Amino acid sequence: MLRGRLEVLVGDDRRILEAGDHVTVPAGTAHTFATVDPDGVDMLAIMTPEVDELVGALHAAANDEERAAVWERYHSSPV
Repeated sequence: MLRGRLEVLVGDDRRILEAGDHVTVPAGTAHTFATVDPDGVDMLAIMTPEVDELVGALHAAANDEERAAVWERYHSSPV
């Protein structure tokens, strides 16, 4: 985290990250995050090219059917 507060869930571990904190998400681990700072956050996310492609494809999907196809194409799931 560079600035702000971010709530992260990695597996069953939920915590708040603040400036200077970091988290590593092991491959295959369910995870999510949400900004909990009213002023927003600045964060640095480092990911493999495959995960970057997955995220981009999910954001480009127009509907649930397309998102399901993306998850399948990348041998992953939303949960």
